[in-house]
Amino acid sequence: MALEAMGAGLPILAPAVGGLAEIVADGVTGWHSRGAGVAEIRDSLEQLLDDREEVEKVRASGEIQRRLELLSDEESILAGYRALLAELAPRIAPRRPKTGSPLVSA
Repeated sequence: MALEAMGAGLPILAPAVGGLAEIVADGVTGWHSRGAGVAEIRDSLEQLLDDREEVEKVRASGEIQRRLELLSDEESILAGYRALLAELAPRIAPRRPKTGSPLVSA
């Protein structure tokens, strides 16, 4: 739902967990709540409701649309996957089975 809200030009309030931490740039395209619990999200939301100027500043900056375009750009996504694979490849390279292993043909 975060991407849908961004598509409507709305800033996001989300906990900084999982993919949300990457989608929401704190203070730029929305805000990270102080935690993932109901009370922390409520407190963060109340703070934003008291600071409409900050909300409007983020909304009017155009960064939400730029971030959404970056997140949905095919070339950017592929470049991200290539970089991740290049980083992980040395750690997941196939290892040769030990001699005598049932995976080694005689």
